[in-house]
Amino acid sequence: MSTGVLNVNATHQPNATYSWPKMAEKHGTERPAETYEVSGDERPGLDTVLDLGATVRGQTPYRCPRRVGERLIRSTGELKPQMCGANGCTPCARHKAGRTAEAIRLSQPTHMLTFTLVGSAFSAINAVWTKVRQNLRRLFRFEAAYVVECNRGGAPGHDHHLHALAHGTVPHPELLSEKAQAAGWGMGVDVTPVRDVDGFARYLLKQVREETLEHHLEMNGRQLIHTTRGFWRLGGRRVSGGMDALLRTAR
Repeated sequence: MSTGVLNVNATHQPNATYSWPKMAEKHGTERPAETYEVSGDERPGLDTVLDLGATVRGQTPYRCPRRVGERLIRSTGELKPQMCGANGCTPCARHKAGRTAEAIRLSQPTHMLTFTLVGSAFSAINAVWTKVRQNLRRLFRFEAAYVVECNRGGAPGHDHHLHALAHGTVPHPELLSEKAQAAGWGMGVDVTPVRDVDGFARYLLKQVREETLEHHLEMNGRQLIHTTRGFWRLGGRRVSGGMDALLRTAR
């Protein structure tokens, strides 16, 4: 693709990935064994996405163990459980994840980007991610919500990969790979069209559960998710004020 741009309106095959084999041919290698790979259909699979209705520690969903009583939602007249709101509290984190998934759905990302072998320290990973976007900014403007995850079967000190749900002008994965490698990441880059926004949004937050929440926070600077400045939007128009403002506007 001479322009290095993905046509977001093009028709794609369900399991298509767009980084290989062109990259393999160019670099004279097959896909590295350590490269994390998930097919397009597996990403939003119902067995891996966030189950927001699951019971946590024997409590009803979203029942915070640190707060008692209920609060009145004046706009609807509903009574909701009191919540501490801490990211390290599993029920509160899952409640936040549900709101975040809804806000992502409203923002309508068009592609999921996956970068492999990005390192193990969030501060360094985030700096490289910012650099990659800045190096592409003159020709490609895209906004994204992103998280860092473990490579499968990783031991302590293991590498991680970065998932990003993006909208805007998304570069071709070969160009993304070149920029990522120049910044110190692995060569494996995958770009998958988003067909089921709700499924992909939940997949991005799948580590927000009791067994994996603490490590997810360690890998992501104690945050559940990160977004670039212009990611939150409604009807294609940017919403100022962040995720909460978007959800209020959409009511």
